[in-house]
Amino acid sequence: MARRRLLLLRILLIAALSGAITTGKTPASKWDVTFAPYSGKELADMPVQVLVFDVKDHGTGMWVREWRIVNRSEKTFVRFRWALFVAKEDDLDSLLLVRELEPSVERGVGLTLRPGAQWPVGPCSPQAYSCQNAFATQPLDKLLEPLSQQKDTRYRVSFGVDKVWFQDGTVWEFNPAHK
Repeated sequence: MARRRLLLLRILLIAALSGAITTGKTPASKWDVTFAPYSGKELADMPVQVLVFDVKDHGTGMWVREWRIVNRSEKTFVRFRWALFVAKEDDLDSLLLVRELEPSVERGVGLTLRPGAQWPVGPCSPQAYSCQNAFATQPLDKLLEPLSQQKDTRYRVSFGVDKVWFQDGTVWEFNPAHK
């Protein structure tokens, strides 16, 4: 089983690295997008902020080469769930989609992070194909499939955290309807 997972990871890595590096409208996709850390609605209230989100769409999947989070709360957290947020580039507060990256992992990613701490730590070379904790995710076409295409519409795909479990047993969850 572990050997199969390693083989699958290698295949995904090779597929991700063999595609062209793209920004804006991708040749493998019909969507005009930008990628960025989440900066829309409720950012000021989010206990965990994404500082870095370096992703490339390769048609067969998106390769998240580098990402980094910081615990902005006053409490230590022990688990978080990441998500992709989609909005129109000219209206970042009006979310069109919020998608968990790994819906099969309902419990989130286990990580204990003190207030003010960042993770992962350590530098990532700009020349590196992958950094610590790089991963592949669904293709951009599949992520944006529910949206009706609008001519001349530019979308923003943002990486953020939509749920955080704290060491004291409390839970914070993103609520786009709030405020």
